[in-house]
This record gives sequence, C-alpha cells and structure tokens, in this order.
Amino acid sequence: MVHNERYRCSVCQSVINLRMQIGYIEEVIFYICCPKCTTESEIKLITNNNDGSIQILLIKNAENVGKGDPFSYEYSIEASADLPSITDIHADPTKVSSPFMRAVSMYRNMKCHEKLINDLTTYQKTVLEVANYKSLFRLYINNKNEYLAQEIKSLFPGIDFQQDEARETFIDLFSEFIGSFTNYKARIIVSTNIRRILKSISNSNPDFDEILGSSIDAKLIDEQLRILMTIILKFLEKINEFFPLIVTRYFKEEPDIEYFETNYVATLKLDDLKELYVETYETIGKTMNIIIALHGLKSHPIKDVKIGGKSIIKILDGEFCSIGTKLGEIQKYGIENIVPNLSQMDSKLRNGFEHIDFQYDEVGKLVSVSESLQYSQFKIAYMVFKLYDTLVFIFEYSCLIKEEFIHT
Repeated sequence: MVHNERYRCSVCQSVINLRMQIGYIEEVIFYICCPKCTTESEIKLITNNNDGSIQILLIKNAENVGKGDPFSYEYSIEASADLPSITDIHADPTKVSSPFMRAVSMYRNMKCHEKLINDLTTYQKTVLEVANYKSLFRLYINNKNEYLAQEIKSLFPGIDFQQDEARETFIDLFSEFIGSFTNYKARIIVSTNIRRILKSISNSNPDFDEILGSSIDAKLIDEQLRILMTIILKFLEKINEFFPLIVTRYFKEEPDIEYFETNYVATLKLDDLKELYVETYETIGKTMNIIIALHGLKSHPIKDVKIGGKSIIKILDGEFCSIGTKLGEIQKYGIENIVPNLSQMDSKLRNGFEHIDFQYDEVGKLVSVSESLQYSQFKIAYMVFKLYDTLVFIFEYSCLIKEEFIHT
C-alpha cells in the first residue's frame, strides 16, 4: 500500500508531498531534506500490520497543511522503510510505480519475496532481543559470572552449561545472534580458511609463538571483544533503519553504491549516522592490530612487521599508531584480502565529520538538489552497513585466537 501525505517545510514554507510505501516495518522515522532549503524534517510512520491502520507524526521542521487539494504541492518525495526509493523530486506519484512493484521486478524469483517478508518480520522481533544481549553484556564485562550464568539460563532455558562456562557460553550465543544480521559468512570463513592460514603460519614461523607469548594474551583479546561488542550492539539497535539496504540481497544483482545514491531515502538521522560511521571506523582500526601482527608473519619475520615505522609488538603493547597510517600500509601484509570491506574505510570522510577544513570539502555540502535529492546519507549508510560485516569478521577472528591459540 502507498500513502501520500502533504506537509509544509517549517523554514521555507515549501509544500512537499511525501509518498510512503506502507510495508512490513511497523515503526520508522524518515529524515527528509527540503528540496528548496535542504532543512531536514523528521516524520514518523507507525503501521499496525494487524488491522492495516497507519499513524503519521510530523515531529520536526514539518507542519500540517490541512486537507485542501491533495495535488497542491511543490515537490513530491518518495520514501520506504522496507525498500530502496527513487529520489526524483518532480516524479508524479500517480504515474510512478510503487517501490514494491519496482522491487518485485528486481527479485531473483518470487520465492525471494517470501523470504524477504519473513526476514523483515523476523528481524523486527529479533531486534527486541538486543536489550537482552545488552543486559548479558553488562554482566560479562563486569565479571559477574554467577549472575551471567543465571540470566543465560533464564533467557535460554534449553542450554546446558556449568557456571564456570558462562562467559564462553555468552560469546557463543552472541556470535550466533549477530551472525544472523550479516551478509558476510564470517563464522564460516574464520573457522575454516583463517584457521587453516594461522595453523600454517604457527607451524612454519617461530615468531608466531613469540607474538602470542609476549603481547597477545587473554586480557587483550577480552578487551578487543568488549570494544567490538559495544559497537555491534549499537549498530543492531538501529538495524531497522538499514532495511532498505538489507533487502537488496534478494535482488537479481547486488547493487553498488551508485544504485543507492539515486534510489535510497535514508531512514537514519544524518548526525546519528555520522557518529555511527566514526565509531565503527575507530573500532575496526583499534582491533586490527592482532590481525596485522599474525598475518604479517605469513611473509615477514617479526622484526619487519611494522606500521608507520613502529614495531607491531610495541603497537600491541599500546603505542599509538594512527588508523590512517594502518590503512595506508596493510596492503604489504595482504590484510585487505583477508578482512572484508576495508575499502569502505575512508579517512577523509571520517575526518571531515569532525573538522571544518577546505581539505575535507567532499563532505562540506551534505545535500545537493537538482532534479533529485542527493543525501550524504546514501553513501554513509551503505558504508556503515558494509563495515558491520567487517566488525563481525574481526569478532569471530578474535574468538578463534582466544579459543585456538591463547591458553589460560
């Protein structure tokens, strides 16, 4: 079902028709920039899938224009909580096919549609479990193992484990939970290919044991897991807002970034999205050191594994090394072929969010308007979504190191 709702921009008074695809996501906020003055409006859509009713709330920078002529507006903008949308601000909503109809034409087959609906409804319910994992996570990081075991048994009564196995049990449950939200088969890749590579290095390079013995210990791995879980949980709290990206996994071809730059109205607030990108970027950069240290030994002796001229041992021991420097040098160790989606790590974009400087002019203008809206959200949302897979990969990698090579 498609619903048209007119509202007035609170700043320039332009009247805008918002053409909303009513789908399976029950609650979402659209962040729509005015095509005339680029002011960001917040409009909340609440859908009751049981009786088909909808509720629309004009939250910020959007005023009610009353009944009047339903075709009296200056711009028409399309938005969908479930599917990619067109951004032609002059498209006639009476003549343009709905996001749903366009999506159907892109499905690999109609069974994909059934899977998509099932996943969307399942994800909405599963997102509620994030609160449970946040509660368990607090017990985990505070070493409240007795209460952690108690809560796990309460939430997952079918799982059998001893109290001293509570921490490992939580990690296993968390790993399975976050894996259901990723396209990248992190657990499979890490448990097979990466395990095999590390076994090979450990058998052939004596420096492998030196790094494990001197710098990588259970405490370091636990700290890395804590950092990763913090940002992963923050991402999953917003997973509903990434659904227009997620559903494209069922399309005939995997759309690239250009597809979203012309077919995606963001459902994430720009400031929140920028913050999430920066935190994801920082987390990945901080947690790559162990991967660099171990995979660097595949082709180099330990004394030659350096980033920015600094010994990897010193970096593991806490010496600072900028993430930009890491990204500029990891290719010599082949890390970009191991860790997925590192190409989405853009230091200029990340720095541009925090610095007003001519050197970062590529993020200076957040919205450009001609015949269509071009939000920076397009690019950022896509990059954060891809980097979530990177976070899951590093999480699984850390679990492997702790399980296979760290003996406590």
